[in-house]
Amino acid sequence: MTQLPAPGDTVGVDSTVSVVFGADPDPATLSEAGFTVSDFAGTLPGVLDYDAGTRTWTWTPTRQLPRGAMLTARIGRAVGTIDGAVVADGFAWSFRVRAGEPGTTATIATNVPWNGSDPVLAAFLRDGRPLVAIGQLAWTVGQGGPDPAEPLLGGRARGLCVDAAGNAVALMSDSVGAHAALQAVRRQEAGNWSQPEWIADTGSATLLDYGGFLGNDAGHLLVHQRVQAASLVVDRAFWCAPSGAAPGTWQALPLPDSRLAYELRAGLDGFGRVVTLHSDGTYVIVQQQEPGLLGVRENVLAQVPGTRIAGLGVDDGGTIRAVWTEIGQVTRQRRSVSGLAFGPETTQPIVVPSNVRTLTAPTGAMRAWRDRDVYRSEGASDVWVAGELEQLPVALALSPRGEAAMLIFELPDVWSLVRWQPNEGLTAPIQIAAVPSPVSAPRDGGLAFDAVGRVYVAFRPDSSGELYGVLVE
Repeated sequence: MTQLPAPGDTVGVDSTVSVVFGADPDPATLSEAGFTVSDFAGTLPGVLDYDAGTRTWTWTPTRQLPRGAMLTARIGRAVGTIDGAVVADGFAWSFRVRAGEPGTTATIATNVPWNGSDPVLAAFLRDGRPLVAIGQLAWTVGQGGPDPAEPLLGGRARGLCVDAAGNAVALMSDSVGAHAALQAVRRQEAGNWSQPEWIADTGSATLLDYGGFLGNDAGHLLVHQRVQAASLVVDRAFWCAPSGAAPGTWQALPLPDSRLAYELRAGLDGFGRVVTLHSDGTYVIVQQQEPGLLGVRENVLAQVPGTRIAGLGVDDGGTIRAVWTEIGQVTRQRRSVSGLAFGPETTQPIVVPSNVRTLTAPTGAMRAWRDRDVYRSEGASDVWVAGELEQLPVALALSPRGEAAMLIFELPDVWSLVRWQPNEGLTAPIQIAAVPSPVSAPRDGGLAFDAVGRVYVAFRPDSSGELYGVLVE
């Protein structure tokens, strides 16, 4: 039997995968389950066709292959010849998809108002166009360049989510101190954004930061913020259903009273259920709730003095991973699979610090980072692995299938991308742009992944108002 591509080959993003049989196979055994192509995250979508004249069975992807991924093709044991012999007995081989290549650096806008704290936000719309937001403006970027600026109402953009249907929502805030109003605006098909939906304000408390603005493919949204009231740091969370396009649909969620700053993490699964993980310094506690239904389910995962939360992972199917670090720098993890009871603790071979920032893919793959240190654990794994970047990352993004990309800036003017495929090492930095700017200028950027591994990078190299973008495809 001959395989195409050959084992170890590098292929294009539109490549087919074929096997040529040495003897006539039994057509009844050529089922969809008999020929699959997968990456580390799971089986890729494709269609099968058999040519009896050449004895060639071909798998054709229904969308582009994920860039840079190692793929494995498998022929099932059930595939046999007409006389009943087994053709392959579970035959498999692997090959790699070519890496993404940076395009030309394009100017998204000039003279962009910037107040010194506006993040650069990026996402992909369903039609494949990148969406970029900063401050009070947003842009969609087509093949002909950016469309006219789209005004955002309700403050300044702090977060951006796009669901599977292509609905984009921006989280807006009008200030960063006391009485900071929190609102959301939704993008319409024509590129106009809705009037702001009221979420909440901080009252007399002072807004410290946003713990996260999360959305799932179905369109559920979760806002997690931290405010300081007197000497206490208080976590707050607000949830919205997919149909919540009218004011008043955002719900304030009950959260535990965590008196340790930055000790509560929040997550959202594919069904809209909310999970929180916190520690009071001794107990590690996870809470699960489904907004709109009564009751909060609570589990105490550990009781050890000096515990600090390192990370919370929640995948689309509802699997939960709780990660914490104890005195003596020992990191432990427990997992609950799709609503079942939590399994036993696993002790990690490395230390995952308590003050890392984490991202979780729909597959459950987790990535974390602090300074130049980065950490990863795959969706089905109970093991964490560490890596180290050569430079501090400006931004980090995680693909739907679990690949991480990190935006790096190096003086005087080089912007690079480091990628981290599941179960592989960090790639060397790949230069994506070189834009001269003052050495002392502030710099910021944002990244977005689509389902096939394309990356859009939007970056602001200095304070003069220019905003640039590069598509890595």
